[in-house]
Amino acid sequence: MENTLSRKKLFIYILIYKIVIELVYIFQISPIYSYTGLTLNMNIWNFVISFLCFSLIIFMFPKNKSKPSTYLYLILNLFLTIPTLSYFWLNNQSIVYTIFLVLSCLIIAYFLRKRPIEININKGIKSANLILKIIFIFYVLVTLYLIIERGGIDFRALNFQTIYSLRSEKGFSGILGYLLNWSAKVFFPFFFAYFLYSKKKWNCTIVLCLQLLLYLSFGFKAYLFSIGMLIMVVILMKKNKFERDFTLGFTLIILLSSALSRISTILLNSIPFRMIFVPSQIQYQYYDFFKIREKMFFADGLIGKVFSVESPFDVPVPFVIAMHFQGAVSNSNTGVFSDAYSNGGFITMILFAIILALILYLVDSLTERIPPVLVVASLSYMMFVLNDNSLTNALLTGGISLMLILLFLFNSNIVYKNNKA
Repeated sequence: MENTLSRKKLFIYILIYKIVIELVYIFQISPIYSYTGLTLNMNIWNFVISFLCFSLIIFMFPKNKSKPSTYLYLILNLFLTIPTLSYFWLNNQSIVYTIFLVLSCLIIAYFLRKRPIEININKGIKSANLILKIIFIFYVLVTLYLIIERGGIDFRALNFQTIYSLRSEKGFSGILGYLLNWSAKVFFPFFFAYFLYSKKKWNCTIVLCLQLLLYLSFGFKAYLFSIGMLIMVVILMKKNKFERDFTLGFTLIILLSSALSRISTILLNSIPFRMIFVPSQIQYQYYDFFKIREKMFFADGLIGKVFSVESPFDVPVPFVIAMHFQGAVSNSNTGVFSDAYSNGGFITMILFAIILALILYLVDSLTERIPPVLVVASLSYMMFVLNDNSLTNALLTGGISLMLILLFLFNSNIVYKNNKA
């Protein structure tokens, strides 16, 4: 089995992806959605810089295909970095922010090229399997409770035109909000991977059904997308050509959404528009807004509450950004790097890049005995979520820390069983 990634081939795969999303932006996204600010304002010098930055990212790309972090870093770049580099020259955005974004990615790549530290678990944890069984039962019961508390299945979720009225209804906050987040983004992908490894097909089916029921109850398309992404990752990882198949497969999905736009714009609106270019646009909106204003210093999150940091705004920043740039009451969440900039400028961007790199580095170290396909399946959706979620939220309340604990227990269970055998 080939364990070294070819950067030359990766360059070609991602270049095809980059060209396709740029053509879709020029001929469809901008003409249709220009009223949202996604206009066409191409800058040739930015185009050159974009290509050079893209080439540098590929040149520094980690090559070890036996490490889950290599694939997770690829997913992060496909959803966050590459679309931002495209939008940068297509809409004549800030060179300074773009350079620091690329620098942040290169810092992550530098750490991921290092050999993982060995975490010595000679005997494993005897009770790891029991703990995971208890957590699974907890996950099932909590998910069913959340679905019932929400009101059960709502058929508005089957129609993308009426789904927004379902989503706009009051959701959960506090501990129930955290449990909903963990059920959909942590427990679902982890236990699907865990039972796939254990070859327990019925349990895998139960997990998939629970996620589908969550979607039908709450109407969040991300829940539905996570099912497709998880299955896609598992299938493509097993072929050992993930960098090719996932990149070109997602490119094909974008082309399909473009081709079908004459019949319906649902896919075009959901994937190239909302999933690819809106997050890129919001990144630069955060930069433009906070480059001339005082930074937030984490006032909106858990850190701000702990240290009593007061926000200069009456509402959370995502609503401030939406009102400032769109004139609408909306929630403009942003990704890990632009959120970092809004909280502390470029220094915080670099700091968060190091923290994210260490998290991915820790993933490699904690999952030495777990097949990479299962680790990537567990964490792939979280890499996508970082495109419109802050690292602090993802780490403290979004479930990354919880996922690391689950993976540690999974790895310990394998070690214990191998030693027992």
